[in-house]
Amino acid sequence: MTASFQSLANDFEPVGRAEAAAARAAAPPVAPAASAPTPAPAPTVTARIVGGPPRSRVVLLTWPIEFEGRVISEVTVRRMSAAEVRAFVDAVTEGEANPPLPMFEDADGRPIPAAVLDAMDNDDFDALDRVSADFLPAALRGALTSSSTPQAGDGPSPA
Repeated sequence: MTASFQSLANDFEPVGRAEAAAARAAAPPVAPAASAPTPAPAPTVTARIVGGPPRSRVVLLTWPIEFEGRVISEVTVRRMSAAEVRAFVDAVTEGEANPPLPMFEDADGRPIPAAVLDAMDNDDFDALDRVSADFLPAALRGALTSSSTPQAGDGPSPA
C-alpha cells in the first residue's frame, strides 16, 4: 500500500447521514460518467471479380417496353454471383413457380421485373434467351437446357 492510501485508511471517519447530505448539496454537480463510445461498425468488405472474359452484354430491344412510367429499350444480361445462383436454386427447390433469374437489368442496373419479360415481343425475348445462354453458370446451363430440350423418347410412342 502506498503511504497516501494508508493515511486515508487511518484517518477515515464515518459521516452521519445528515452530514453526507449536506456535503452532497454543497459539492458542485458531477457530470454523469460518460459511457464508453459505441464502436464503429466494421467496414463492409466488398469482393468483386476483376478479370476473365466479359461478364455482361447489352441487348437492344427492337420493341421497347414502357413499364411504370419509364421506357426500357435495352437489357443488360450479366453473369450471376454464386449467392444469386444459390438463391435461385433455393427458390426452385422450395417450389417457387418461375423464380426470376437475377441476370437481367435495365440501363440503371435495376432488375428487370417478370412483368416486363412477359410483355416483351417474342423476338426480343428470344434475343435475350440466346445471349443469356452465354452467361449462365455451367450447372444451370445444363439443367435448363436438359429440361427444355426434348429428349429421345419424349414424343408420342409408336403404335
